[in-house]
Amino acid sequence: MQETTRVPANFEVMFSHKIEYMEISLVRESLSFSKFFGKIRQNK
Repeated sequence: MQETTRVPANFEVMFSHKIEYMEISLVRESLSFSKFFGKIRQNK
């Protein structure tokens, strides 16, 4: 029983870390995109 209870908890931790990483990468992408967009606006 201990093995089956340990696996889901580990999976939950991995999943939450994955979500955090995805959120961070999304924020980075949006920041770089806004910078890029700002450069285009300045050129126009």
